[in-house]
Amino acid sequence: TKEPSKSLPRAAILALFVLLFMYLGLSMAALASLPPKELGTTYLNNPIGGIAENLSFGKAFLVPWVGIIAAALLFVASNAGLIGASRLAFNMGEYYQLPRFFYQIHTKFRTPFVSLAFFAILASVVVIWSKGKLVFLGDLYNFGAMLAFFFAHLSLLVLRVKKPDLERPFRAPLNLKIKGYYFPITALLGVLGTFAVWCQVIITKPAGRNLGFLWMIGGTLMYLLYRKKKKIAAGVQLSIEKIKIPKFKPFEIKKILVPINSKTEAETIQMACEIAKLHDADLTMLHVIEVPASVPFSAPLPYRVTIGESLLQKAEAIARDLDVTANLEIISSRGLIESIVPSLKEKNYDLLILGTISSKTGGRFGSRTEKIVKAAPCRVWICTESK
Repeated sequence: TKEPSKSLPRAAILALFVLLFMYLGLSMAALASLPPKELGTTYLNNPIGGIAENLSFGKAFLVPWVGIIAAALLFVASNAGLIGASRLAFNMGEYYQLPRFFYQIHTKFRTPFVSLAFFAILASVVVIWSKGKLVFLGDLYNFGAMLAFFFAHLSLLVLRVKKPDLERPFRAPLNLKIKGYYFPITALLGVLGTFAVWCQVIITKPAGRNLGFLWMIGGTLMYLLYRKKKKIAAGVQLSIEKIKIPKFKPFEIKKILVPINSKTEAETIQMACEIAKLHDADLTMLHVIEVPASVPFSAPLPYRVTIGESLLQKAEAIARDLDVTANLEIISSRGLIESIVPSLKEKNYDLLILGTISSKTGGRFGSRTEKIVKAAPCRVWICTESK
């Protein structure tokens, strides 16, 4: 909408009259074709179909269409409910009112897929649990809907007190002035009406009452525990400010290389595995057999190969324990630098993780380490020796 301050209120008012006309018309058609007792017993689970079957004319044409339109409407209504619930949960996740995993957007479709999946599964469980009893589903809906509508009306009234000077492009007509504040009569009636219906559900509908309160208690406990875990006071209202960081680009890691030798510590391997898990990256563990210049390059070195395989197996065991699958490679080279740097370029690694020991003669991290850092075409992270 180009002018939401005008078009949305018009749409709301139009929808109000359309719904009023539709509900009154439907009720008149129902009572004209069926006695109320029969409508509430024989056709309890299919009232619209019952109305169409008992019309004095056109029922042969209308009855099939009732089924088709009902199916379409149920699909649209359930889809709208899931969309609304998922977006609300997504927003609550952003403000730490729900666990943060709800605040995730699909990289391709840009939709809150986690909250969509959660409520889709939850809705399916509720439908299966109901065993096809529409009254059961209706009781659950009335408990939550009346409570939500009550707080929506109440919020409007509270805003008129807390923020009386707030810019309001559209005001509901028929405002009542109380102590200098203007309250919409529609909101006042809405608060009383929805709260009365909610109380009636609590008193007369045990299914809606029990499951509704169970849902509220579970949600409240989850909220309090989650806020406590994040060290945020339960009554604090967070305000998140959107900021722009100049020249900031998300750091993506898709391929990681970790050279493995006899001096590589378990901490280095563990860090590489954790980073691979975090970024869902491919992890390669490389052992380089340095062939001395005095020996032909093609000369077999079975002892060194055995040592290299043993080192890679130990490193792989650590990765497996951390639920990470690593690629294992052994190559021969005249020098460590001559093998690692070309491999980084050829296979387009995003990150090189080096385990090193401080050297008294070759700089802070050792001369070879510093040379690799200078020549590497990608980021290099150095894990120093633990003390």
